[in-house]
Amino acid sequence: MTFSTNPLPPAQNALFLRSAPEHDGPGSGALRPAGGGNASGGSTGDGAAPAGAIGGLSMRATTISIVLTLTLAPLPALPFDQDEFCAAVTDIARRMNVRKGRWLDRSTRHDGVELDCDAKTLEAKRLVNADPDEMREGWQARKEREWNARYCADESWREAIDNGWSIVSTLTFRTGEQVSFVAECD
Repeated sequence: MTFSTNPLPPAQNALFLRSAPEHDGPGSGALRPAGGGNASGGSTGDGAAPAGAIGGLSMRATTISIVLTLTLAPLPALPFDQDEFCAAVTDIARRMNVRKGRWLDRSTRHDGVELDCDAKTLEAKRLVNADPDEMREGWQARKEREWNARYCADESWREAIDNGWSIVSTLTFRTGEQVSFVAECD
């Protein structure tokens, strides 16, 4: 299970894969279908469709369209695997906790991640070196929207949330006051 995003999913990556074209000869510029054109391996030169063509389309074009159709067809949904997800998130939490205590900017310190697979909870903690009263008006609503968008937009996190996981952000202000956000998906 992965939790990073690839700019193009595997199905779309297939659209950008091309095999090297086969040429009749140096400088001819003529392309022939896979498996050769006519019996001599060149083009027929009479404007007729080459051998292996169907309805004016070469076998290669037909094959590519079939492959693309099969590649883009949705795969059957697999059930959520609690153990696999927990193992993946345990690794994420371990790596994030290496940075525990580091300042992310002038006012925000990363205070680690707590994971409880039995309770299905992942909590990211941060210290905000400010008073809650110093925050701009509407900051809680903006932060909550941002938190929901971050985790609900990612397919793997969304599936975990739909299966009972709580992804929590807890901010502790210098006054000791705490505010928590739990990702909730529509």
